[in-house]
Amino acid sequence: MFEFIEGIFEELTPSYVIINTSGVGFRVEISLNCYEGLKNKQNGRLFIHQMMREDAHLLFGFASARERVNKFCMSFWFFIRSLAKEIKSS
Repeated sequence: MFEFIEGIFEELTPSYVIINTSGVGFRVEISLNCYEGLKNKQNGRLFIHQMMREDAHLLFGFASARERVNKFCMSFWFFIRSLAKEIKSS
């Protein structure tokens, strides 16, 4: 798993950024909040959460390691909550 990716922002949109790191371009999905912090920068570091699915390998970028942990915990909580509802209804 990647801890962070640092490099030149080749393309920056409100939903993703392409980071050039030593000639390799990584597409990293970002939040609008993260975009606001990056929009005036040409390079930088994003802390990464990698999601591997059968049909895709996705990278999600966060401005800080703390933000990454908070978002991960929140999404895990929603997953557990929806799982509990499923078990309760069966």
